[in-house]
Amino acid sequence: MKKKPICFILSLVIFSFVFFYHEPHVLANTNSFKSPYPSEASLDLNDNTFIVHQYALFDEQGNPYFVTITPVFSSERMSNGTYKISYNVPNAWNAFFYAKISNNKFTSCYSPSVKPLKGSVLDYHLSRISSTSESLNIKWKSTLITYNTGFKAWISNGQFKTKKI
Repeated sequence: MKKKPICFILSLVIFSFVFFYHEPHVLANTNSFKSPYPSEASLDLNDNTFIVHQYALFDEQGNPYFVTITPVFSSERMSNGTYKISYNVPNAWNAFFYAKISNNKFTSCYSPSVKPLKGSVLDYHLSRISSTSESLNIKWKSTLITYNTGFKAWISNGQFKTKKI
């Protein structure tokens, strides 16, 4: 007689764990979700407004993330300056790096930093793809799964762009 309540309670605990303690992006089907919201930040380097630019974006699975581009040092043009590029992925990690831009090209990207908000960061590195493209690659372990993620930043047609990879 005691087996039925124990089985019921055990089933309830398993059900609760699966549906209430899951990683939201683990259960999302990447083939079925097409976000109507922007997935990349775009900053016009020809616009000489030297202010902090903040973006609320969504990745391919529909999960929100935030990008902040802060001028650290700029000349008369935004296409010649140093910027701190910061990323926040809620319930995952915060990251940033510095990018020095001259004549619409990356002259250097340096001082990457990644701090976990949940789980642990196993590895990260900043990679130069070309003079107009950089990526911050992150190996992050959530409670259950290890992800290879990060951000790509590139310059195209006078626009500085970045998005989650």
